Amino acid sequence: ERFDQLVDEAIPVSVYEMDRTEMEDRVKVGRAQLDLLPKHITSLRVVDIVGYDLCPCAGTHVRN
Repeated sequence: ERFDQLVDEAIPVSVYEMDRTEMEDRVKVGRAQLDLLPKHITSLRVVDIVGYDLCPCAGTHVRN
């Protein structure tokens, strides 16, 4: 039910690039498992569900 309410709100979803160190500073340790990425990856594709979640991701996502 709560999920349906959030979908109905049409919360914007932004996808953009972010520096790895900034992402490490913005998410809780272990939340995004950035330690699993090779160290040479310094730019991450980020999915930002405004006000709810921010995470690195390589997948396809909805716009809201």
